[in-house]
Amino acid sequence: KIIEGLKGCKENRMAISSYFEEETPILSLDDDVNNIIDINNCPIKSLHYLVSDSINFMMSNNIKMMGIQPTKNPFFMKNHISRDLKFIIGQFRVFFNKKYCENREYNLLEDFETTLNYYKHSGTARWENVGIDADYNKLSGGIKNQRTDDKKKEEVKRFVEQYPQYAKVK
Repeated sequence: KIIEGLKGCKENRMAISSYFEEETPILSLDDDVNNIIDINNCPIKSLHYLVSDSINFMMSNNIKMMGIQPTKNPFFMKNHISRDLKFIIGQFRVFFNKKYCENREYNLLEDFETTLNYYKHSGTARWENVGIDADYNKLSGGIKNQRTDDKKKEEVKRFVEQYPQYAKVK
């Protein structure tokens, strides 16, 4: 069954959450992802195992969202799973649908906001030995068409004011 999404990253991710029942396990995988890679910069052997292992880890630790390194650079990868507050990139994440965690106020920082929502709800986890290879300019549309320096600065300012205990301007 194919469900047509909404225009805009924030709107589309919220529509996905609205469509599925609460607590439904969901894999979010964007269309600009080329590969999910391991610490040796090789494509992972099985997406199925990564998703299954993520769901099992989340169930064992009573958390609702898990992601991967937001980079393809093995220099930043380590052989462990982090449980502290780490950014979960929206391009690849596994989560148990929590509708209120999926509500978004931000367009350009929507995955930062979602990370915080789940972190505050139940904690998050991230595979530090798995990364993402994506081509952000491959497709038309997407967030790159919405992003300007002024819009980003405005959202960052608002985000830091709303979440001063979690965010600061670098």
